[in-house]
Amino acid sequence: MHLRVFAKPAVVVAAVAAVLLGPVAPAVGAAPGAPGGLVVELLRPVPPPPASATYGTLPVAEGNGLEAAGSSRQVAPGIRLTSYNRPEFNKPLRYYALSVDLTAGTRVDYLNSAKVAARKPLSQLAAEHDPGAGRRTVAAINGDFFDINQTGAPQGPGISAGHLVNSPITGANNAVGVSPGAGGRILKLYFDGTLTLPRGRHVLGSLNAANVPAGGIGAYTAQWGAADRALTVDGAKRAAEVAVVAGRVASAAGSPGRGEIPDGTTVLVGRDAGADVIAGLRLGDQVSMAYHPRAGSGAVPRTAVGGRELLVVDGTAVSHEGEANNATAPRTAVGFSRDGRTMYVLTVDGRQAGSAGVTLTELGLMMQRAGSVNALNLDGGGSTTLVARAPDSDTLRVENSPSDGSERAVANGLAFTTPASPPSPSSL
Repeated sequence: MHLRVFAKPAVVVAAVAAVLLGPVAPAVGAAPGAPGGLVVELLRPVPPPPASATYGTLPVAEGNGLEAAGSSRQVAPGIRLTSYNRPEFNKPLRYYALSVDLTAGTRVDYLNSAKVAARKPLSQLAAEHDPGAGRRTVAAINGDFFDINQTGAPQGPGISAGHLVNSPITGANNAVGVSPGAGGRILKLYFDGTLTLPRGRHVLGSLNAANVPAGGIGAYTAQWGAADRALTVDGAKRAAEVAVVAGRVASAAGSPGRGEIPDGTTVLVGRDAGADVIAGLRLGDQVSMAYHPRAGSGAVPRTAVGGRELLVVDGTAVSHEGEANNATAPRTAVGFSRDGRTMYVLTVDGRQAGSAGVTLTELGLMMQRAGSVNALNLDGGGSTTLVARAPDSDTLRVENSPSDGSERAVANGLAFTTPASPPSPSSL
């Protein structure tokens, strides 16, 4: 499920403008810091069914939605987790719905390891997350599709505490965005960058991205990690990189390398025509760059994680029939109410005897019935994971049954944090 091809039906592209839910004010804050020291309890996974298991699909109008709950509990003030275990769409399903009141003191944080191109199990990311003074981490979900067999970096954009973590690869612009006081929305995020060199200005195509744009130049910092930068050029015939320190070229042009990038160093990687520009740089040449994330409409959110297919657009569930990624699978999705004040999360188990999983079309119907006016598909398959605070405890546990039989290491996610004690009415 970690493909580089992003097929978008014309009906979805035409409806993107309808997805945006108004301006989101940027916020100022520090990036996540020290571990929070939470204990994590892993639930026993359910073994997957035989590979031959197949299930039919009911027509769209016959989906039963979220009417019958298996159990429901309050994870924290404003956050309720409901689990379901029942047949739906003519197949067994087990799924989990998280309803989040964004006006009740809940904050949604970007969740990843210290490095863009590094992966950890979601439970570990959540346990290490620093929620900030006077707050606690009460739940987390997996996030974006990532470059699973190569760099491990997320394919879409990432924004943490208002700061750009990484830019998207070409075409992977759909994202979930949340800002305090302004709620959440499904939006498109882009990257704008300029590179100024001794012989003129050039487009800076990306920052800490899984791929350098075709014919372009990408920048990599210490936040990237140790992943092989040669993998970011997709086998281009010509590729080159230089290191820049204190605004000047500090190494002769050579092939893209691997290993940690020192603090204070930026590595510029060029691909094909971009490699020719990099190869023309000399030691001591002055280099400057400027960049920023840009929202398709409105302000850039405080927190954003990339996703892929639009599931619900302006209240209408999107059909993905005939698309390559519409197979039955475990799924993770996020959506919002019309005013953006309520966030809906759906985690669907799949590839198991007790839960077959759903298609994108079915997932859209479920998100619509859950209350989403706009919704986005996040990474699924073995990555689908939901972590939540256990009843009467601050211990986080994995609520669903990951289809690999254990947690898959993922590139990023979203963490839900609340005040350590319930907020007073005056603080809401």
